Amino acid sequence: MTLLESLKRDLYRALEMLAIMRPNKLYETAYSLLGTDVSPQDEAPDELACVNSLSKIIQKAYPQLNFPALLSTRDLYDYLSDIVAFKEVASPIAGDIILSVTGAGNGSVKNGHTGIVGKHWIMSNDSKNGMWTANYTLDGWRNYFEKRGGMATHFYRYV
Repeated sequence: MTLLESLKRDLYRALEMLAIMRPNKLYETAYSLLGTDVSPQDEAPDELACVNSLSKIIQKAYPQLNFPALLSTRDLYDYLSDIVAFKEVASPIAGDIILSVTGAGNGSVKNGHTGIVGKHWIMSNDSKNGMWTANYTLDGWRNYFEKRGGMATHFYRYV
């Protein structure tokens, strides 16, 4: 490992520790929007608006990021994998993004999904009505997308 790689690793560790200790703007913003349609322009149909809704929440929480209005879980995965402001983590805390990518599973679950981890639930777009709701637990997400759908679950934290 080079000195630069070592310093980068140490910096990410320090940022992760700070992320756990500071108020989480993404969680607070997502929580404050429960029960609303966060993407009323319907750039994507309500049943497929999870990424668009998440994009709008990130834009509201962190306007300085100039986060794009993404529409697919694949585009979100690619973007989060490349942007320095978010880091993939193994264990989620409230405010982390959760993501299962469409087309990455066994085909028994048609679409992937994304949302924001809450304290006891996951907040995401409800495909039935387009409202931002607390509609999954972490176990429920894993049972549906991982066990049934064969999709990996990814977590991203704002650093």
